[in-house]
Amino acid sequence: MFFSESQQVLIRKSDDQRIPMLLTPGAAEALVMNIYRQFRTGSSSIEEVLSSAHSEYQNPISSDVMAFQIQLAANEATALEFVPPAFRRKSA
Repeated sequence: MFFSESQQVLIRKSDDQRIPMLLTPGAAEALVMNIYRQFRTGSSSIEEVLSSAHSEYQNPISSDVMAFQIQLAANEATALEFVPPAFRRKSA
């Protein structure tokens, strides 16, 4: 489990299916702040807040733009071992 400084559960590792695919750092920060704000100011349980945040999540950029940016970064990488296998260009 991951804990905040006050030891309140934010997300369990078994809940990783709730984490959106290809989450950008900026979108992750916005999502976390949204969850934190809803949990601290509302009366919902953390499970309800997480479920709501996940069901309402929308990627900040289109999938085409994200795919282009990923491929560009993978193509320009100088150390291929740091590029996840799913994003490496297949050899011809």
